[in-house]
Amino acid sequence: MQDINAFKIEQDHTFDTDICIVGGGAAGIAIAREFIGTDQKVLVLESGSYSSDEKTQSLYDFESVGHPVRAQDGYVSRNRYLGGSTNTWAGRCAPLNRIDYEQRDWVPDSGWPITYDCLDEYNQKASAFLKLTDFNDFIPKHWENYLLGNKHNFLADETFNLEVFLLARKPVNVRLEYIEELQAASNIQVCINANVTEIEPSSTLTTVNKLHVTSFAGNNFFVNAKIYILACGGWENTRLLLLSRRYCADGLGNQNDVVGRYYMEHPKIKLGYITPTTNTFKSPILLGRKKIHRGSLIHKGSLLLGIKLADQIQREERLLNHYVELFPMYPDGMTEAINAFSKSFSAQAIKNNLTKFSPFMFQWAEFFARMYLNMPIQYERVAITSHFEHAPNRESRIMLGNQRDALGLNRLKVNLKISSEEKRSIVRFHEILSKVLQEQGLGHLTSEFPDAESFWPDLTDSSHHMGTTRMSLDPKKGVVDENCRVHGMNNLYVASSSVFPTVGHVNPTMTIVALSLRLADHLKNIAVPKLSSLINV
Repeated sequence: MQDINAFKIEQDHTFDTDICIVGGGAAGIAIAREFIGTDQKVLVLESGSYSSDEKTQSLYDFESVGHPVRAQDGYVSRNRYLGGSTNTWAGRCAPLNRIDYEQRDWVPDSGWPITYDCLDEYNQKASAFLKLTDFNDFIPKHWENYLLGNKHNFLADETFNLEVFLLARKPVNVRLEYIEELQAASNIQVCINANVTEIEPSSTLTTVNKLHVTSFAGNNFFVNAKIYILACGGWENTRLLLLSRRYCADGLGNQNDVVGRYYMEHPKIKLGYITPTTNTFKSPILLGRKKIHRGSLIHKGSLLLGIKLADQIQREERLLNHYVELFPMYPDGMTEAINAFSKSFSAQAIKNNLTKFSPFMFQWAEFFARMYLNMPIQYERVAITSHFEHAPNRESRIMLGNQRDALGLNRLKVNLKISSEEKRSIVRFHEILSKVLQEQGLGHLTSEFPDAESFWPDLTDSSHHMGTTRMSLDPKKGVVDENCRVHGMNNLYVASSSVFPTVGHVNPTMTIVALSLRLADHLKNIAVPKLSSLINV
């Protein structure tokens, strides 16, 4: 069905549909695809269009009042147009670990109301949707024989477990991948340049009656649906609930002051390097390469093995689920060589750059051999980037600020809090890793930590916005239930990393899509024979 441009919609027009999805990113498109060919009419509202627009993108501007959030230049990973963050993401994906779903007595407010097994089937479907590797490759045990055969015994030791990541060279863009399929569907419609400004509930505050929508053309219109799904990201879902305060002063779904709280990230920082004493760190598998051979399998994307502490050690030492990632530290001149080559796409360009390029020929040859010929090269030092599990913290939050955007709506105020507990866990992790490396004669780990209680200026976020509409069976501890339905509302759902009760250490997109596909199945099963049977006005 042909897309609608909100600029051309008549003032005060009302759209009637069965399902309205707010947001055309990975979550929204994944859900919409599940209804292709069904009896339900689906309307997807997207704030942007088919490419980035500065005025629309500026609606994401925010004020940071806690630990500094990454600069807004380029908006990092938040893209306010069709396809969402998949327009600029690196494509790194993995499922959460089993321990991430469990209630851990050393992690306050931990535990999901669903289990790891509840999402297993949907993680596999999410892997297919995102065009990733064979899902079995995310199972660490499957790599044990490979690691032992390549003399990486320390990574197959009982002390450690592995997390396998796919760092795609050409990550999927859901807009490019699926928009034609949606446009060809007779029951799916996408409305671009449509900004939702308010969710209007019934007088009983138990049902959403309609959405208020506007465009930069100044025209206002409404959407009347049977089911509403907020799929516009970890911050914007929260902002819409908080903005919808005409009939409930604290915002919709916020009767227990939980909306916006428990904001979690994946903090990360470069905190040291390994000086190898053996050939262990020559292997491409440890540093993530274009193609990895395992038996007869050749991976088209890059696989990177991150090193994490086993679940048992986390329990014994009461640690968070962090992991470390290894990067080669290039010899002096390597970066310049690569930059010079990247500009040399023609014979004339190569000739013009020859003087600059030739002194670095040897370093670039090493890079080429490792990157494109998959040859092992021993680096003198291997850098470590530490990725954190951010523990739930009620005081880490996003809220409405006093600044206004171009539509006159309150911008967000972001108060990210990173505690000494996250820092203590990574310090202990480095101590354990250092001991293993030394005991096995593999190398020496050099780590430089500020005091755990102090501010770490190089500690940054990953633009993973999670936890602000968290999932819980208890409305006093969460915003949505185990099926992602907003507590107290019959027909309002959230599809986003904002529903995560805890976040583990892995990138959230696979879990976002898995939860979205699970939500789609939940709605389809309940919707037979009518979606209207859900609503008890």
